[in-house]
Amino acid sequence: MPEAQEKFQQAVKDALAGVMFENWLRFYFISESEDKDAEGNPKLVVLIPEKGMEKIKQLYPRMVSMAEDVNGKEASFATSQSAVCTWIACEVDGKSVQQGTSQALVNSKAFQTASTLFNIWVQAYEQQLDQQFLDFGQWVKLFETWSASEQGRDMEMKIEMQAPTGSSTVQ
Repeated sequence: MPEAQEKFQQAVKDALAGVMFENWLRFYFISESEDKDAEGNPKLVVLIPEKGMEKIKQLYPRMVSMAEDVNGKEASFATSQSAVCTWIACEVDGKSVQQGTSQALVNSKAFQTASTLFNIWVQAYEQQLDQQFLDFGQWVKLFETWSASEQGRDMEMKIEMQAPTGSSTVQ
């Protein structure tokens, strides 16, 4: 594989790690707050205990800024999107991809396919993931194993066939 393609694939993987980590945080560290939404239901917030933050700092130093960004905030689409985009802008743009090209990366067919595949995996395995606390590294390994399986590859192919045409590489 040419070097440019390898760099692009690594950048997709790096950006996907941000999506996965934010999802993992929401999955295991969500709590009901005393604040109520418009319907009177408790608002959901991401609350990472101090011990959890220490573990994240120790095991996933590249992800600390995202954990700090969402900690104590309402668990919402806007919060998630902001946290992931900020993290990609700080940790991927100019590092894994040329400065200013992370937007093209996240709009690429490769990233959209990987992100969709991950979301399908989380939904399909939600009950198993919920049975016990799994470290982020375990999530990554489980997802990589599944996505490399015949079932995962078949699903990826279906996603790619249904996806609108996007750029497959970043210029």
